[in-house]
Amino acid sequence: MPFERSKRNEQLIQLAKEAGSELGLKIEDVGSGGASDANNASVVGVPTIDGLGAGGGLAHNPGEYIELDYLPTRIALLAGLVQRIGK
Repeated sequence: MPFERSKRNEQLIQLAKEAGSELGLKIEDVGSGGASDANNASVVGVPTIDGLGAGGGLAHNPGEYIELDYLPTRIALLAGLVQRIGK
C-alpha cells in the first residue's frame, strides 16, 4: 500500500520540523513516490514519517552512496526527534 499523508502522522512531522529548526534545518513534508518500510507501518495505523536515513544518492543501485559529512547533522536531527517523542 502507498504511504499517504494522514492525521496520525502530523504530530511526528511537527516534531521533526521543531528538531530541524533547532539545527538550522528547514524540514518539509513532501512526497517521494517511492516505497519503504514506512508504507507498511503507516497502513496499519502506526504514526510514521520517512526520510530519516543517511543522505546520499542513487538509491538501490550499484552506484549508491551516502554523504558522510552530513551524518552528524542527520543523527542530531533523529536524536532531537526521539527526545521530543519521549516528552
